[in-house]
Amino acid sequence: MDLVSKFGRILAFTACVLALAAATSSAQGIGGRGHGTKVEVGGPPVILVGPDCDITGYKGEERQFSPALVIPDANLTGVTTPPIAIGADGDNIDDVIIKVRASHTWVGDLIMTVTYDPDCDPASPNVSAVILCRPDVSGDPAFTPVPCGTNDNSSGCSSDLDCNNSYLFSDEATASLGIGTFCGATSSTVLPGGCYKPGPGGTPLSIFRGLPKGGCFTLTITDNAFLDSGVLCGWSVFLRNQHPTPTHGASWGLVKGMYR
Repeated sequence: MDLVSKFGRILAFTACVLALAAATSSAQGIGGRGHGTKVEVGGPPVILVGPDCDITGYKGEERQFSPALVIPDANLTGVTTPPIAIGADGDNIDDVIIKVRASHTWVGDLIMTVTYDPDCDPASPNVSAVILCRPDVSGDPAFTPVPCGTNDNSSGCSSDLDCNNSYLFSDEATASLGIGTFCGATSSTVLPGGCYKPGPGGTPLSIFRGLPKGGCFTLTITDNAFLDSGVLCGWSVFLRNQHPTPTHGASWGLVKGMYR
């Protein structure tokens, strides 16, 4: 083979290698808080979730937003709802179920945090639960570390939320939204409404158990990566009461009897 032919084959091979590298780089993209194309991460066809969260015996407060509240893209402050005030009735909180109606084109961008302020005073201590922490289809805790949102490298589940669906969160659920088979197959898959538990990196809603009623709940949603956006159409808080154990004072007759 002459020198010209060898040189031509080398050029062709080099071009092939460069094209393969470019295709690989494009497929990998850039996730987290970086710029560029995200990785489309999907699992098997999404599984319908059930049964629905049972709110029998719960008292609920709902808020709908018209127009819907915008979730700012790639903004770590996000959007926080006006508070839902819970009337004081002498009872404590036993269980909490949260319902969210939101639309977003990449659920893996999102962190949702529910906060309870026992006396509706922003300056006083409050209690928070992360119910959605940038869900990743793999379900690998390495991609949803504690504290939530500290990993910048995972693009997370690429499927969508839709305001026409109700996404409920309860400790009693068995599946986590956007994790494993509960992430859609493609970035155009709309995740079904249903009953989900706080996922990896999140916080059990039992953190509110035993707190006195009479405070304010808020929901904060942050979008932690570029290129996708969404809105919050409404949300709800459902509470089951926990009756405090009454303390009975000793009668004077009982006290006298103790010293006879």
